[in-house]
Amino acid sequence: MSKTIATENAPAAIGPYVQGVDLGSMVITSGQIPVDPKTGSVPKDVSAQARQSLENVKAIVEAAGPESRRHRENDRIRKRSERLCDRQRHLRSLLH
Repeated sequence: MSKTIATENAPAAIGPYVQGVDLGSMVITSGQIPVDPKTGSVPKDVSAQARQSLENVKAIVEAAGPESRRHRENDRIRKRSERLCDRQRHLRSLLH
């Protein structure tokens, strides 16, 4: 059973997606931007931007809570990134 994750400690979703989903054995997060959720500001330095993005991911994972069994198994983080060359064409194919 999945549970949607929403936290004020990461930027709010600004599109048709959620910050994260808790699947019990893992947490899936949406891509995160380097926005400080408290101030709305973006750091100018690229290293600080990367750090802020990772802090946002951390906040979403922590919002899932310690009760999930993933905390008893291991603390690995995996990444999967997909880029669509023609997003509109792919969306149309899914909707028709």
